[in-house]
Amino acid sequence: MKPKIGITSAYRWETGYCMIRDFYVKAIEKAGGVPFIIPPIISVEEIETFLDFFDGILLSGGLDVQPGLYGDRPGFTTKVGPFRDEFEIELVKKAVEKRKPLFAICRGIQVLNVALGGTLIQEIQKVSSLKHTWHSGGEVEVPWWMPTHDVEIDQNSLLYKIFQSKILKVNSFHHQAIKNLGKGLIATAFASDGIIEAVEHIKHPFCVGVQWHPEGMFDVHKEQLKLFEAFVNASKG
Repeated sequence: MKPKIGITSAYRWETGYCMIRDFYVKAIEKAGGVPFIIPPIISVEEIETFLDFFDGILLSGGLDVQPGLYGDRPGFTTKVGPFRDEFEIELVKKAVEKRKPLFAICRGIQVLNVALGGTLIQEIQKVSSLKHTWHSGGEVEVPWWMPTHDVEIDQNSLLYKIFQSKILKVNSFHHQAIKNLGKGLIATAFASDGIIEAVEHIKHPFCVGVQWHPEGMFDVHKEQLKLFEAFVNASKG
């Protein structure tokens, strides 16, 4: 049977909508999994039910994480979603505890890090001159599939085994990033300015987070599908 993959979704508290870009769904289907969308407003008490049902969990992108959740004060954080933060942080903790395959993208890598006790940089442009946000108002906009910078991959990492390459071209749609790593996480890819672009959990069979959006690239840049294929294959176990 194809593995069942739960994909977290956004929640717009101002409208009451749960939503997700179809890129994630298409990437999981293309990689051989069966995608299901998880609404983030369900009680955290139901997380055990989700983890028993799904073979793997995909944390999707979205709004900033509340600074208070990683011991910081509001500074350059723009918009947050408290219900989603609470739900996903508990989901990560239990998924890691149960060694459930976990793949985290953009906001997802930040949630993964915060859930394990790490911290975030609230505004990358305050510490780097490398462009990481291409889609903000007033700035040059690029297609989701277009690579905007390179990342260097640690050759001892699972990520390197997946891509078989030390340098990877990625897209970039984030203004926040990992600062201090959470417990059990190691950084496995970096941008040229030192920003962490990928992490892995050292005591987990498949717990990988990336800061870029491979779901937006895989149709044009076929190598990005390898991430989803590796995740789906891990979820078969």
